[in-house]
Amino acid sequence: MKRAPRSLQHHVLYRKYNGQDSEISALLGKCGAKPVAKDWVGYWGEKDRFVSIKADGDRLAIDARLVFQGGGPVFSGAFKAKVAASGPMLEFAVDDKGRPVDPAKAGEGVCRVKLALVGPLLLVHDAGCVGAGSAVTFEGAYTKARR
Repeated sequence: MKRAPRSLQHHVLYRKYNGQDSEISALLGKCGAKPVAKDWVGYWGEKDRFVSIKADGDRLAIDARLVFQGGGPVFSGAFKAKVAASGPMLEFAVDDKGRPVDPAKAGEGVCRVKLALVGPLLLVHDAGCVGAGSAVTFEGAYTKARR
């Protein structure tokens, strides 16, 4: 059986993760293997759009950056957070400068970020609120880069 191109596979998984299909939620709920911190650790993405995750004691240090240049100006975005590795999904909040904030005290102007580890993919959802410019978002599926 011929497989879909890799980019299409990523898009389908991302669409499912992003709430446009409930199948990914069901898969995450039934997932028998709970990822451990070392499964999250790595450099996900490519040079101009990446999520770097490092072990920091019993927590994960997340550093994400992107640069986008279309036909006009350059747009960029970034966020950082330190979170506990707690299953196949991580959720946290950042302010308009990409700095971590307490999700319980998150008000207006705060961006909620979700990361999900699904097999070899890191799925990212940020609702397009991280970065300077309407074209900047971390939304999508990332593969771990070999370095």
